[in-house]
This record gives sequence, structure tokens and C-alpha cells, in this order.
Amino acid sequence: MGNLDIISNGVDHLALIAEMNYKFTKTRDIKKVLQKGLELVAAHLDAEAASVFLQNDDKSELICRACAGPIDIEGLSIPANEKSIIGETVSKRVSKLVRDVTKDPDFDVNVDKKTGFVTRSILCAPLQFENDCIGAIEVINKRAGNGLFNEQDKKLLEALGSSAALAIINARMAKELIGKEVMRKELELAAEIQRGLLPENLPDDFPVHGINVPAKTVSGDFFDTGKLEDGRVWFNLGDVSGKGMNAALLMAKTSSLFRCLAKTIHSPSKLLAVINNELCETNSKGMFVTMVGGFFDPATGNVCFANAGHEPPLYFDSETKTFIDFPAEAPPLGIARDIAGSDGYPEEEINLNDGSFYIFTDGLTEARTNNKELEEKGVRKLISNISKFPANEQPKTLLDILNSTKTKLHDDVTFLVVNHHKKLLSMKISAKAENLKKIRTEIKKTAKKCTSCEKTINDIVLAVDEACQNIIRHAYKEYRDGNNIIVEVSQNGDNIIVYLTDFAPSVELDKIVPRDFDDIRAGGLGTSFIREIMDKVEFIKPPKNAGNLLKMVKKVKK
Repeated sequence: MGNLDIISNGVDHLALIAEMNYKFTKTRDIKKVLQKGLELVAAHLDAEAASVFLQNDDKSELICRACAGPIDIEGLSIPANEKSIIGETVSKRVSKLVRDVTKDPDFDVNVDKKTGFVTRSILCAPLQFENDCIGAIEVINKRAGNGLFNEQDKKLLEALGSSAALAIINARMAKELIGKEVMRKELELAAEIQRGLLPENLPDDFPVHGINVPAKTVSGDFFDTGKLEDGRVWFNLGDVSGKGMNAALLMAKTSSLFRCLAKTIHSPSKLLAVINNELCETNSKGMFVTMVGGFFDPATGNVCFANAGHEPPLYFDSETKTFIDFPAEAPPLGIARDIAGSDGYPEEEINLNDGSFYIFTDGLTEARTNNKELEEKGVRKLISNISKFPANEQPKTLLDILNSTKTKLHDDVTFLVVNHHKKLLSMKISAKAENLKKIRTEIKKTAKKCTSCEKTINDIVLAVDEACQNIIRHAYKEYRDGNNIIVEVSQNGDNIIVYLTDFAPSVELDKIVPRDFDDIRAGGLGTSFIREIMDKVEFIKPPKNAGNLLKMVKKVKK
């Protein structure tokens, strides 16, 4: 071969390498580029056939992923540990040029027997980039000249092998990143679905409060609550088996079914039975839901509930400091139709009296502090510690305690409390100045049931007296028959809560401007004085047909 031929071949080789590199970097469809590339390589080297073999995931086999030539061998696999030309090329990461396969002990004659193709000579190069070898590229049977591949062919194939290896590795990484991004977005969507199903903006004095803390992006737990037209409150807390979008969708379905059916089915036993059968209609195989669901009647303090395979709820008596647990007597929801039997899920009933009702998921009992699980004993201690707080503050206080002790959460934690606000006083009285003494007397008597601190008692009496004077003098302005004040007092944990309802025109809150105590003019200190001696003072949405509802809170000092 003359010098001009060598130069010409070198230029052609470089042109092919450049073209292949360009194609590899401009596409994610590596299979298509490999196929086209093999055809170009076979034509350029004047070979009868060409193929690319890649390692499978566990590197136990080498599988043909693209081929060019008279026989389609795509999908053909060679055990990686079996002695072969391709296997040796990959394991030793060196190219192999076999001029006569009949004289090479590594040649596997079985491949020719399977395909009917006659192999005479082989040139094989590793698909290697830096220290990563993922397979091999080979060309078979050179047509021209003496039918033998040469060193220049070998260098070209090695260069193309490096380019192909880099392209395949990059494509795999891109595919993995895309997969992770798709999964991330799926998890974010699942988390958004879950957050949308959790109750929001519950009033402080609502009897049910809870919290949901996912161990990861998506939680398999949920809780929900709402109020019926007759004043009763429904609630539920559940734990869906599994994670990800499927768990989020099952959670959404279960929660939605409960919310919808609770409006007309007021028996927890029947309600869970219907939900179970509905879930069994379309439930994914192997997925189920553990749940406690029930109803609370604020008028009586009674809680009626059913437990479908969930952690035992706890009743805590704040007076005796004792617990009662309620283990599940029926399996989870979604396993099989009518699984609870003809009577449905067993119901339990308890009156809260001076206590609270707690439901939680196993993520709480399995949380670890000092390398030990809390278990039920640790959970009971936590509940005992937070029971002195108002019900609306207990879930967050629980979480603060867990965070402060650096408790490790290995699973989602969901926690719910049902608390009976003890109504200590409810009186409706004519809005007359001469009735203020009676109001003061009743308020003082009621406050003494909650605390022995004279200052706390006097602050409550003074605040109520001042607020009632404002209603009589400013809200009603003049007395008429039917001008009444409703005075209600309840206790929530260590808080005494006073509600004053009137039926005067609604106040314009932006026009209530309390004066500073340094301003010694007569009158107008009412609202400033009340805010000074009470812990919380606010106007909230009044009942239907009422004018204004003032809420005042005083923390008990015993």
C-alpha cells in the first residue's frame, strides 16, 4: 500500500470517527445510532457482519444489542464466564484480532451452529471509557484483499468502541436521571394529593385535632374530620400499606369515601363495612388500609368508633392519669369483601368525661430514641406529658418533644386527639346593667372550679364584666326587650375559654381602636384592659342569627 493510500485511509477513518461521535452526542436513541453505526463500520472495514454485545445488569451475560449483516443475532446471549473471544475482550479489556478462528481456542463454534453463519476471521474491541467496560464491538470476515483485518482496522474499531461506550454510558445516565425526575415529580404530586386531603384551619375549640408527619416525601398515613348538621363530629385516621402514587391514590379514595358516606351512615360499624367492600372492588392486589373511624357527640361527650386492624387507640383520664386501650378485633380494609362478617366491624363506645381519646399510627410507636423504640409505653408517657395542653396545641407539642429529643422517625407519624371541651357554664341573660352582678357571681363560681389562683379568677371576672358593659352600653346602646347576652365558659386543657354572644349589629373590627393606658381620659379603656389581663382575645364568626361572638382565653394557674 502506497503512502497516498495510507493517508487516504487515515482521513477516511477520522471522518468516520468524527461522524459517529457527532451522531452519538446528538441523540438519546443509542440503539438506532448503534445500528446505523455498525452498518457504516461494516461497510468502511469491508466486513461481512458487525455486532455490539453489552453486559446485562448483573454482568453474568453478554447480550447482542445491535447487529449488521446477513444474520440477525440481536438478543443472542453468551455467558460472561464462558471462554469466548468476546468474553476475553471484555474481561481483559483488550482488543483481539483473530485471523483464523479455526486455530483460536476461544472461538465458540456453537454460535455459528445456531445461526448458520460461517465465521473465518474476527476483530473485537472493548466498549470501554476510562475504567468502565460495558461490552464489546466486533466485525467478522473481511471481504477485500487477503481477508484479514489489520492494525489500522484495530485502531479504528478501538476508537469507535470508546466513543460508543461513552455514548451508551451517557444515555444510561440520562435515562436514569429522567427516571428519577419522573419519580420525583410523581412523589411531589402524591404528596400534594395527600396535603389536599388533610383538614385545614380547624377552630381552636374544635374537638378534633391532628398532625401528619411524612418520614419521606409521601406519607401512607392520613386523618380527617368534619361536622354533621346535627352537631356531631366524624373523624378517622388510617395507614395505607405501601408508598408512592398507588398508596396516595388509595388513601385519597378511602378518605373521600369516608367523608362522603359519613353524612348518611352514622354507624362506624356499617360505615367501615361499606368502605371495605368499595375498596375491594378496585383495590390493587396486596394493598390494604388500617383505620379507626367514628363519631363524637359534643352534647354528651360520647365517642363511638370502630377499629379495622389499626394500632389500639388510647383513652386517657386526666383526673386519674390512667389509660384504657382498644385493640382491633377486625382485619384491615380492602382485603376481602364482607370480611368483618354480617354484623360489620365491632363498635366501641366511651364517654370522654375528664379525658381525651388518642389515635396514632405505628410510626409513633416505632420511633426511636437512644436506639430504643418508644413502643406503647413511651407513647403513653408522651400523651401524659402533653395532656395538660389544649387539644389544638397537643399535636404540635408532641412533634416538638420528638424533635427536641432527636427521635428518629423510620415511618410516617400521624396523631389525632378527640377532646371534650367541658362546658362549665351556659347562661342567657337580659342585657341590663343590674344583671352584671349576677354575671360576675356566676363567672367567679365557675372559674373557681378550674383554679385556686385568686389573681386568675379575678382577671377572668374583670374581663367578662368589662366586656358585658361594652355590650350593654355600646353594642345595644339602649335596652329593649329581647336584648340578651349569652355567657358560656368551657375548659380545654389548662385554658379557660369564655364566649360572649350578643345579637346587636356586627361590630366593625377596624374601627375598634384601644387607647393607650397613658391616655387618662374617661372611657374607652375596655378593650385595652381586657387584652392586658387575658391571654387571648378575639372576635370570631358568630352563630347564625347572632350579631357578635367574643372569645377570651385565660391560662389556668393552679
